[in-house]
Amino acid sequence: MTITMSEVSITCRLYLRVNGLVLWRMPLRAQLSYVPRENPYAVCLTFLSYPDQDSWWIDRDAFSAAFTRHVGKGSVRLGPLPGGRSPHLVISLRCADGEVNDLVVGAGRALEFLAETFELVPSGTESSALEAGLDDFLGRAS
Repeated sequence: MTITMSEVSITCRLYLRVNGLVLWRMPLRAQLSYVPRENPYAVCLTFLSYPDQDSWWIDRDAFSAAFTRHVGKGSVRLGPLPGGRSPHLVISLRCADGEVNDLVVGAGRALEFLAETFELVPSGTESSALEAGLDDFLGRAS
């Protein structure tokens, strides 16, 4: 994976799970991306399988913590897959119509992705990345 200050991205395979039961195991093409000059506090999960490419922003620290404990409230909740043979993360998304979709992603690629984002912008230095992005936008030298 190549890291630049403007964008970091990785593609992960996700499996749709509804109410804890696997009803449909069709892989959804999705991409996790991190653009620190736009939002250093969050990662973006974009579904590439749909024509409109729906995206959800997820707090980076919460995403990282979710591999060991359940986090989040409201429309985005994350946590480890209970009873899984290998490490997986469950991402629960509540849509505007109230429907909840549980998506499962293997931990390996997602953890590698997160490690790269924290290497690029260490926790606690996000405001500096945001200021650099503002300087770029305003045409000022950083």
